[in-house]
Amino acid sequence: MHRGYKMTRTKESVIALIREAFRDVSLGNGIGLRKAKSLDDYGDGYTRERFELDEKEKAEGWQSLNAEDLDEDDSALSFYDPEGMRFHLPAYMIFDLEDKFERVDMRLHLAYVEDDYSREKFSLLNFEQRNAVCEYLLYVRDQLDEDNYLYEDIETALKLYWSLEYNNNGSQPPQGGEIP
Repeated sequence: MHRGYKMTRTKESVIALIREAFRDVSLGNGIGLRKAKSLDDYGDGYTRERFELDEKEKAEGWQSLNAEDLDEDDSALSFYDPEGMRFHLPAYMIFDLEDKFERVDMRLHLAYVEDDYSREKFSLLNFEQRNAVCEYLLYVRDQLDEDNYLYEDIETALKLYWSLEYNNNGSQPPQGGEIP
């Protein structure tokens, strides 16, 4: 745990913030879980049944996603387009906070946004959604020992991409997430 830091955020408050920030997000024309898995399999296996499951997800919203499906298709995170990432992201963060994953490590996907491809996936997030990601990452960071390899990576991502200082003072982060 972060030494000398008085934790004020709780897991429950971070989950509530995520739910509120992503409340009205829909999949739109984005890539759903099964389509992403199919892309990982070089386009194979995207059957009518999988299409119908993606359509059901789209109709029911991200709140209907379940941890088991997301964890089973853990490579899907690499294949979402920006709409698909915005749709699935709150479920991934909440399930991670609830410790429901065995294979998915959401922290890595949010801490390593160093290239344009990775950054593009998060390009549709608005200020409130980026702030929810920051709060998630801060909570996760605060659970780590300072010598944990992810601690510094999360710190760097917060400063250079997720624009923590912009989120804290209420102004919009610059496009591309870089701090001037």
